[in-house]
Amino acid sequence: MKIMYNEEAQKKSSGGILERIFHRRKKRLFSNIELEFQKYLDAFTIFTVLFIFLGVVLAIWSGISSIVLRIFIAFSFFLYAGIAFYFFFRRRELSFYNFCILYGIISFLLGTFVFFQENIQGVLNLLGVFYLTISFGHYLESFYFFRMHDNDALVLLVSNVLIDFIAILLFINPFAQLLGGEVIGVFLILFGILQISILSFLNKKSSSFLSFFES
Repeated sequence: MKIMYNEEAQKKSSGGILERIFHRRKKRLFSNIELEFQKYLDAFTIFTVLFIFLGVVLAIWSGISSIVLRIFIAFSFFLYAGIAFYFFFRRRELSFYNFCILYGIISFLLGTFVFFQENIQGVLNLLGVFYLTISFGHYLESFYFFRMHDNDALVLLVSNVLIDFIAILLFINPFAQLLGGEVIGVFLILFGILQISILSFLNKKSSSFLSFFES
């Protein structure tokens, strides 16, 4: 009986040690995931701030040449693609980052296509596609929050609908009387403000994403 008791005690002790090791590893993994998500938000926040700055420059730089305008926009698309590719290859095992490869490919193609646009409306159309691409990602994030029954998800959804509205304005361009750089500058600023508000919301809710990163 004593031998059986000792064996059972050893098994419980061994199981307890394994459980503690697993718990520590799981806690470390979630900590790394949360840190990575914070980097994700910080990277796109910096990108958006640069987007707003570019919008201000274009809005006040009257008579900007077409080639310089296209270089600015193309560089922005390539930068966004680079950020998306980085996070996909860093965390592609997590479902949340799987769509980053799609965002990266679309942004890279848009940046390439910008160089072949000879009129301002073509650039505006590509910018509208870019906004819709980002909008798609935010709708996925809204879906996550709705699954959690988080009422604040409505705030994210409304902000995203406004981004879609801006994209539609880009396609129809009701401000055709303005110069090309001014039009794009205004739209970059409007989008940047909405994007900053969405990223700030996600930053406040970052801990909630841990439940989705488990899959």
